[in-house]
Amino acid sequence: MKIADRSRTIKASPPKAGMGLQVLYPSKDAGKAEVLKADIVAVHGLDGDPKNTWTNRQTKAFWLKDFLPHDVPNARVLTFGYNANAAFGNSTADIVDHAKSLLSSLVDKREEDDELSRPIIFIGHSLGGIVIKQALFQAKIEQRYNSISESTVGIMFLGTPHRGSEKVAYGKVLASLATTVLNKPSPRLVKALQVNSKALMRLTTDFKFQLPKYQVHSFYEMKPTKMLSTLVVEKHSALLEVDGEEQIPVDADHEEMCKVIDREDDVYEKIFKRIRRMIKKQGSTHLNDSLPRSPFIIPFPRDSMFVGREDIMANINKSYEQAALQSHIRLALVGLGGVGKSQIAIEYAYRVKDSAPHTSIFWIHASNAARFEQGYREIANKVKIPGRDDPRADMLQLVSEWLSDEKNCQWLIILDNADDDSVFFQLDEGIGQSIQANDIVSGKVPLASFLPETPNGSVLVTSRNSTAAMNLVGYDNIIQVKPMDERDALALLKTRIPFGEPSESEAKALVQALECIPLAITHAAAYIRMREPRITISTYLQLFRESAENQANLLSNKDVRDLRRDHSTRHAVITTWQISFNQIQKTNSAATDLLALISMFDRQGIPEYLLHDNINRLQFEDAIAPLISFALIRAQVGQQSFEMHSLVQLSTRKWLEQNKLLEKWRKESVRIMARAFPSGAYETWTDCQALLPHSKEVMTYVPSDEDGVLNQATIADKTACYLFHRGEYVAAEKISRGAVERREKVLGPEHPDTLISISILGGALEGLGKYGEAEAMHRRALEEREKVLGPEHPFTLVGANQLGRVLELLGKYKNAEALHRRALEGREKVLGSEHPGTLSSINSLGSVLKRLGKYEEAEVMHRQALEGQEKVLGPEHPYTLISVSDLGSVLNKLGKYEEAEALCRRDLEWSEKVLGPEHPETLSSISNLGSVLENSGKYEKTKAMYQQTLEGMKKVLGPEHPNTLISFNNLGSVLKGLGKYGEAEVMYRWALEGYEKVLGLEHPDTLVGANQLGRVLKRLGKYEEAEVLHRRALEGCEK
Repeated sequence: MKIADRSRTIKASPPKAGMGLQVLYPSKDAGKAEVLKADIVAVHGLDGDPKNTWTNRQTKAFWLKDFLPHDVPNARVLTFGYNANAAFGNSTADIVDHAKSLLSSLVDKREEDDELSRPIIFIGHSLGGIVIKQALFQAKIEQRYNSISESTVGIMFLGTPHRGSEKVAYGKVLASLATTVLNKPSPRLVKALQVNSKALMRLTTDFKFQLPKYQVHSFYEMKPTKMLSTLVVEKHSALLEVDGEEQIPVDADHEEMCKVIDREDDVYEKIFKRIRRMIKKQGSTHLNDSLPRSPFIIPFPRDSMFVGREDIMANINKSYEQAALQSHIRLALVGLGGVGKSQIAIEYAYRVKDSAPHTSIFWIHASNAARFEQGYREIANKVKIPGRDDPRADMLQLVSEWLSDEKNCQWLIILDNADDDSVFFQLDEGIGQSIQANDIVSGKVPLASFLPETPNGSVLVTSRNSTAAMNLVGYDNIIQVKPMDERDALALLKTRIPFGEPSESEAKALVQALECIPLAITHAAAYIRMREPRITISTYLQLFRESAENQANLLSNKDVRDLRRDHSTRHAVITTWQISFNQIQKTNSAATDLLALISMFDRQGIPEYLLHDNINRLQFEDAIAPLISFALIRAQVGQQSFEMHSLVQLSTRKWLEQNKLLEKWRKESVRIMARAFPSGAYETWTDCQALLPHSKEVMTYVPSDEDGVLNQATIADKTACYLFHRGEYVAAEKISRGAVERREKVLGPEHPDTLISISILGGALEGLGKYGEAEAMHRRALEEREKVLGPEHPFTLVGANQLGRVLELLGKYKNAEALHRRALEGREKVLGSEHPGTLSSINSLGSVLKRLGKYEEAEVMHRQALEGQEKVLGPEHPYTLISVSDLGSVLNKLGKYEEAEALCRRDLEWSEKVLGPEHPETLSSISNLGSVLENSGKYEKTKAMYQQTLEGMKKVLGPEHPNTLISFNNLGSVLKGLGKYGEAEVMYRWALEGYEKVLGLEHPDTLVGANQLGRVLKRLGKYEEAEVLHRRALEGCEK
């Protein structure tokens, strides 16, 4: 239709009085001069009506009727009138009722064949946009209105508040809008808008994530209304923020933005030109739709909420495009069960249907030969192959020949769940004979021979088994499907359970807990939806985190169904993996044994050597291959170790429990770990660290027999030793107590192995500064060993050295010296002078001699120990570093500051490298170096080192540990040297109070602390208190 004059007005029937859906153009008597290609529906907001909302006050131009038919003559123009004030002044149910009224009227207006699929474009002003969103959401979920949702192609929002502004909550935005538009709105309306704001916000979320990608054009006002100095609906609130949304500023206020002056009006031009483009675009799409379509067999509906996976879609498209000029292409989507392979294939099939309508698309469930043959029979019926009804017909051969005929157009076959390649490649003596369908089912002829490799066809396979997929499509045509990235996983959850910003963190935590596995996410979402409002994302997450049993039950729930999963597959994520377990067990029981063992350990960083139990390398490779092929475990790149998803681990354990095998494999894992975990000595630290998570895991099991109990005790002893050496004393104490309990229960309190556990516990208590408890443990161990093993047994001598060390820490220097001399003499006799144990005793003796003020003798001991340890253990060994530190300390006492500093710096450098910067021994090394610098008069440097030590000790050991108290005391000392007596007093008082509480009133460190506090009090002129402290220190030393 040609338009001659833009100033001319087309006459159309006036809208009927009252409300409802009214046709503005064409009028009933206008005839059919123009073929209508779209319906345009305008919906007003608060205090509006079907005419005045769109009419300019000055020119009286009603642009929907007066202008739009000129510029878009091939569109029907309609307005929807309703009592907006009443609709928004009650509950959201009223909004839903008006939305349904709009939908019902639209359906009635679109009854003719040429109207049913006619594109719809909505225009909504202000809150009218909310009615449109509600209507389209209802159209999606209610089948009677589906045609409206499917026909809608675009929406124009003019000043619609979708959410709160950057500064104002959504409820206040809606209330402010009502106040502006109505001047004096009823309190009921204002309250209703605020109360309903959460539901309306949820509507926005539902609309964004559960509906098709409409063309969205959002117009937002740039001028405040005459009554206000601010905008009614700010830009942030007026934007829906969906992909492809066009954001258009309007140089008008909220009310005037939809009242255009004339056909030259800038806003009007933007509106009608965008409407034209949408109609033109749909016209070309409908032209493609009108072409005859090829056969399409996909037994599942399209998922309108499909999200993500665009990288995989692009990869599929690229592969097929590159092969377009070649003879034939096959691809396989391979990944863990539940990772979304079939859903990707379904979506890809529908995209091919839309973009290439001449391509025939066939879906075949390929789990067994019978289902494959059934799929071919469906193809034969769909394409009407001659002879298909003959009972003697070879259906597979018929379909294969049809597919091979290039005259029958392009085709795509999707082989879903092709996990067992024996279904396709099993050979038998029947090959070469007359092929019958029942031969295929019985395995006499390989099914693969009926998949033609012709240029007009392509195959897309989904499989859990990479080996099977590789055999079907080739090595280079595998596309790995991994769990979603977190962003897509959140988007997937949001399509199933719309949630707002307050729940964002919980939703993120949930998809992380579910490891971003799509089936797990949709299963959890369905569970929540079925139990709303009692179950929310938050409560589901709480239940999930409570226990492994809860996790298994939640993810095994059988009430949840997915219409896009084959009826023969499991819908619960836990059970879907157990299909793979059963399949592997049938062909390779060694593989399921290996899977069972792997599932008993921590799920990450499982060293390969831990799994080589009574099998050779070739047997291991044969067993591990199917587990990797089915993506049940992953080999970690560049490492000889494996990992598995936590949910796969959970599923495996549940499967073992169901088959009454869980206890067997728990016992086996404990046995293997007891043998594999090293002693905890320095040379084994790398292996200990690798095995630590696994040792902790197997120690949580409750063994049913004594062997299991003792194996756990062995693991606990070794683990506690390692943790002690690493400075993790709290964990070491907890684990070693468990070892003592286990051994006492089975072996009794006097058994040598029980005494080993008691000694290890004593060491942990010593590390924690619990010297009294440590003495009791070491004394008990020594006395029992003397009775059971004899006074010169190496373990007895170890016990003497350990007890001597803790007595030294308790200030019982004479007793400690006697024990160290006894241990040294015994070790030299039994072990030899260069044995590491003997060298340790030499150093221990030197340490207590230093405490007794015998510095020259102590120096000799420490030098002897250091020379031997450097020779036997090496310069970096932790025991060597202890001797370096101790020698530096005694040289500091002797005034040999230069050599002392060199040794302390060496000790600190290597301790940081070997033990780490926060290890208690490293912190002591910093303190020792600070002491040398303090004696050299370098107070500022010393202060910094003491402060570093104090902070580290408080963090690692706690504020009341004896080593932390020493750090307080040392810092007080250097502050006194700097003349900061007030600050020094604070440090000294803290140290003294701690010494009195932890070590006792008569401990040497307590007495030294009292004396040092007295000195600084004297400097401060507090002579009486200073005298009391000095007398107390003197009397204590004289004792």
